[in-house]
Amino acid sequence: MPKIEKKLQKWECSKQDVPKEELISVLNYYFPELWTYGGKTGSHLYKISHPKLKGLLEYGLDGEFVIPVSGGQCVKHFYLKKLIKTIELIEEQKS
Repeated sequence: MPKIEKKLQKWECSKQDVPKEELISVLNYYFPELWTYGGKTGSHLYKISHPKLKGLLEYGLDGEFVIPVSGGQCVKHFYLKKLIKTIELIEEQKS
């Protein structure tokens, strides 16, 4: 099992927050060039946009969702679970 999948499996079973640096490797693997960090107001959030999510209820017309960073350092476990659900949804559509 690849290292990145082990990380997702760990997140799925855990209720601990993770440093934002751990999230970046997952975003680069599953969403290359489809995510951004920050914003015009200096916000601490990751914005992910994927064409396969367009029009889905939880993701809006543009297929976007955001993951906030708590205190500018960590990502809450429930946002990680939403990310895992999103990755699984995209992977299902590839089949």
